[in-house]
Amino acid sequence: MEQQELFTDLPEDPFTLVAETRKDIDKRIKAFNKFEKRQSEQNHQIRLAHNLTFDFGQQEEKPEEQQPQQEARHTMTRREKLERKLAKREQWAQGARNQAAAEHKKVDDIFSVIPMGQPILVDHYSARGHINAIKKADKAMERGYEATKRAEEHESKAKGLARQLETTIFSDDENAIEKLEAKIKNLEQLQEEMKTANRIMRNVRTSDEQKAAELKKLGLSDDSIKSLLEPPMFSYQQRGFPAYALTNNNANIRRLKERIEDIKRRQERQQAAADTPNGVKLETFKGQWSETEYCRVTFAEKPDYSIIKDLKANGFYWQAGCWHGEVEKLPESVKELI
Repeated sequence: MEQQELFTDLPEDPFTLVAETRKDIDKRIKAFNKFEKRQSEQNHQIRLAHNLTFDFGQQEEKPEEQQPQQEARHTMTRREKLERKLAKREQWAQGARNQAAAEHKKVDDIFSVIPMGQPILVDHYSARGHINAIKKADKAMERGYEATKRAEEHESKAKGLARQLETTIFSDDENAIEKLEAKIKNLEQLQEEMKTANRIMRNVRTSDEQKAAELKKLGLSDDSIKSLLEPPMFSYQQRGFPAYALTNNNANIRRLKERIEDIKRRQERQQAAADTPNGVKLETFKGQWSETEYCRVTFAEKPDYSIIKDLKANGFYWQAGCWHGEVEKLPESVKELI
């Protein structure tokens, strides 16, 4: 009824309507738009009230024992995070491959109805459709090419993640110490083999054939023996493994042993934190060059994000499995747990 009243006062003579000012016409249009908007809001409120009434009538109270319990928070390890990234990359790569295949199929479907080598008949009625088909195929081919490039990028990232998961020993792995000890054993065996090979190569009383036989007994491959028997490039060099190879291998052995000690200390601190009532351990110590008292906070499990945010806001930093900072700046949210 209200909609009809908006235009009841319109003049019957069309010339009079044309003579009206633009301002009056805009007022009528705005009034009509407000009416439509008000009607739409009223209809929406009526539907919402109807749905709420229906849901309330169908709703049943659930017993307390059937309410789902909140699961304990799981702290993801470094390996689990990389595995999740790998799965995402593979999923994205597959999606991009599917998109590229779909775009290429569109191109095939477009040109399936056009004979091979058919020129555009300019004066024919099919010229416009032929040109449009070529434009559509060109855009589809471009989208397919971009999707293929995207898939190749995701596949390259996925290969890097897979290689990292295969070759890397993470400190939070369950058997990290056993893996590191096995790697140290292999490096120590390699160190002894290089030393023995150098003694064989630098023995001036044996010929190259005898040296090659002794190196073969040592377990070296034919390519390695051939490279060791080649004369050095410069006069000051000696045949055999270079000195830097032994030095670097020794440094790797020492680095892995220090890493094992660091993992053991970290595990001891986490176990000590787990033995506390709230799973938080606080250690205080004096600064080496100042009288400021510092502390180290260890959590048995990853704390809530609000606690992490408070620690960062107060200048604490994460290192070696603990949060480090000044005792005076320790957040209240952490003090409550200690």
